[in-house]
Amino acid sequence: MSLPATPGDATPEVGAGLRLVARHPVLRAVLAGSCLYWTANAALTALLVPLVVVRLHATGAALGYLVTGLGLGYLAGSALTRRLLTRGPHVIAGAYALVGVCFVVLVTAPTLPVAVAAVTLSGLPGAADALRGRVTAAFRTSDALAAIAGALAAPLLVTLAGLGPALLLFAGTVP
Repeated sequence: MSLPATPGDATPEVGAGLRLVARHPVLRAVLAGSCLYWTANAALTALLVPLVVVRLHATGAALGYLVTGLGLGYLAGSALTRRLLTRGPHVIAGAYALVGVCFVVLVTAPTLPVAVAAVTLSGLPGAADALRGRVTAAFRTSDALAAIAGALAAPLLVTLAGLGPALLLFAGTVP
């Protein structure tokens, strides 16, 4: 028995989206990849300050450069990727893979300019958002849960394995 939805209650929409995703193998695969991506992304975000200070030996201003580069990448990516995304889930998977490559370059960058270039390029495909309606509700719920999991996993893995291995693991996990 389900309760009637109240205005602003997204629960029925998320449930409908999850049922739709469950019936379509391609959507299931994209959801799994999206969840993995957002978990690793959140973990890398949680480790951004240690990356700047410990790995790049930079000051707090470097964090500003990285965030600005990412924002510029998102702006350019919004304009460039919108038409490509209507061509199917393989384009979304390719975008996630490209972001993953950029993340690996970011966490292994020998200098701040290389790191800024990598994070800027990661914003291009990172601006992709081709999902709509109820499926979007299901994906966004998954994304939020994955972000929480990644943010919790980051300090745990740093404690267990160290900053370098944790950064590489999460960067390499992005599909």
